[in-house]
Amino acid sequence: MRNDQLTEYLKTEIYKVFHNRYFVISIISLMIFIMIHMVKYIVPYYGSVFAEYPETVFNHWIGLQITAVSNAYYTVVIGFSALPVGMMYISELRSGYWNQLIMRCTRLRIAVSKLIAYSLCAFLLSTLPLIADYMAASVLLPSIRPIPATMYYSVWGGSLMANLFYTHPTVYLLTYIILDGIMATSFSLMVIPAAHFMNNIYAAASFPIVLFIVLKIVFGFLKLYQYIPINIMYPAVSGEMTIVNVLVEAGILMMTGISFLFCEVICYET
Repeated sequence: MRNDQLTEYLKTEIYKVFHNRYFVISIISLMIFIMIHMVKYIVPYYGSVFAEYPETVFNHWIGLQITAVSNAYYTVVIGFSALPVGMMYISELRSGYWNQLIMRCTRLRIAVSKLIAYSLCAFLLSTLPLIADYMAASVLLPSIRPIPATMYYSVWGGSLMANLFYTHPTVYLLTYIILDGIMATSFSLMVIPAAHFMNNIYAAASFPIVLFIVLKIVFGFLKLYQYIPINIMYPAVSGEMTIVNVLVEAGILMMTGISFLFCEVICYET
């Protein structure tokens, strides 16, 4: 009976987070970036050859190009991934809706359900556009394995997972898409501590992208380039980095968000 209650409440949370206008706004906005990238950097290169090498998926996927569109996408994806999560969480918290939830379900189940729903929403918002861009590139361009000696690719010897890129490039792309989803989810959960300290709903909802930019500036000033969030998420600029750097940053952000969520639910006064 308790498991059925948790399942039903989880379904409700997932339905709410995916069926709100902020999710629609986010996915459409991110797909616009992908469409611009397709039109500008994929379609025109159909059948093209650079020197002796054809243009391939692995130098035209959005994450493997150093362009203004790619750089902009890897910044705004944080804001749009957090938008539906933040707006729903904050509006429910401040409307008194939680009073009804706590009367019908245990606090632990509420926290777990919300965590799963919010994480799934942010993960899909950040990964589906990348998958769409990869599929478009795969349709129009060949998937020839990269050759290190060409120096034609943005991934070099010091880049994160460089060996995987040159041996199993498709696995590399899919792995990086998952990594980006985890990072975006970690930042999205930061709306929860932000909502605890900020009164303005829009300021709290936009906190993840502000934090993203601030960390970029601070770590850049300290020359800790391996911890700059966009360097972690954007494979074309992921030099001098290890998986440990990724796990440390994502882990700290995620544990902070999860801790505040559980504390907020458990300590909420009805």
